[in-house]
Amino acid sequence: MRGTFEAMSDARGTPIAERDALMEQWFDREVEYVEDKQWPGSGAYRGRDSVRDAFAGYEEILGGDLTVEEVRTGTDGLLAIIRYAGESTGASVPWEQRWGYHCRVRDGRISYFRAFVDLDEAARAAGVSSP
Repeated sequence: MRGTFEAMSDARGTPIAERDALMEQWFDREVEYVEDKQWPGSGAYRGRDSVRDAFAGYEEILGGDLTVEEVRTGTDGLLAIIRYAGESTGASVPWEQRWGYHCRVRDGRISYFRAFVDLDEAARAAGVSSP
């Protein structure tokens, strides 16, 4: 998990087409990513290309770097606590946000992950004690 999020951070600024190897290494072909319901226009994305494009869109709007704070194993997958910080592109507004991700892995690759603004909710979804 840690390697996946760190690789995504390292890929910031590279052309989208050059991120396919990263997606193949870290994500299941049928990966599903679900945005937090509080995210404006939240949705779900299926498949490597769709997930890659969603995160490229975040990068374009928000910029920023990520730090993996913690990864814990639960009864229903993994919990990753990620801190994103940066300045929005264009307006240069500083921001910082911690996200919880409920993740499942299949054959060494992420097959499912869901973002949560509420870290306790993410912990419950993954089946771990509160962060």
